[in-house]
Amino acid sequence: MKGFTLLECLIALLLVSTALIIVVESQAFAISQESKANNLNTAALLARDVMVDLEIRMQKEGFGELEVRETGTFTDQRYDNHFEDWRWEYEVEKVDLEVPNLSNLMGMAEGAVADGEAPQNDLLTMESMGIDLAFFGEYMSKFLREARVRVCWPDGLDASGLPREDCFEVNTHLVNPTGKVMTEEEMLAREAADPDAEF
Repeated sequence: MKGFTLLECLIALLLVSTALIIVVESQAFAISQESKANNLNTAALLARDVMVDLEIRMQKEGFGELEVRETGTFTDQRYDNHFEDWRWEYEVEKVDLEVPNLSNLMGMAEGAVADGEAPQNDLLTMESMGIDLAFFGEYMSKFLREARVRVCWPDGLDASGLPREDCFEVNTHLVNPTGKVMTEEEMLAREAADPDAEF
C-alpha cells in the first residue's frame, strides 16, 4: 500500500484552504448585505415617522415664503436610544409650476380636433382678454411644497479612515388646502419672538 507524497498533501491542503476562504468570504458578504438591507428598512420606517411629523407641522403652521430646513437625531424616548448614531434632516421648498404658453396649448387643441371641427376658442378668448396663464402657475404654487426627508446612519470608515455614512431619502409633495402663505417678514418676526419655535 502506497502513502501520500508531500506534494499531494500540499495540493490537498491548498484546495481545502481555497474552499474555506471562498466560504468565509461569501458568508461575510451575505452578512454585510443583510445588515445593509436591515439598515435601509429601518431608515425607511424612520423616514416615514419624520415625514408624518413634518406633514403635521406644515398643516398646523401653514406654508411660508422661506424654505424650511431642519436637522435632528433619534435620541428621544420614543426610540429608546436604539438609533443614537442616526440623524435626520428635511427640507421644504416652493414648487415652481410651469404652465405652457397659449400658443402651445392651441397647438395641442388643434392636434386633438377630429373630423375637421374647429377647436374651441376659449384659449384665444383668454389671450385676447390679456389673461396670462403664468398667473395660474404662480397662484397654484401657494398650495404646493416639495418635501425631502433624509435619514443617515454610520456605515464604517472610508479609504482614508474617516467615518462614512449612508443615507436614505424620501421625496413628496405637500398640499396646503388653505392657500395661506406666511410672508418672509412674518416668518422672521415669528422666529425673533420665539427663537426655539419651528416654522
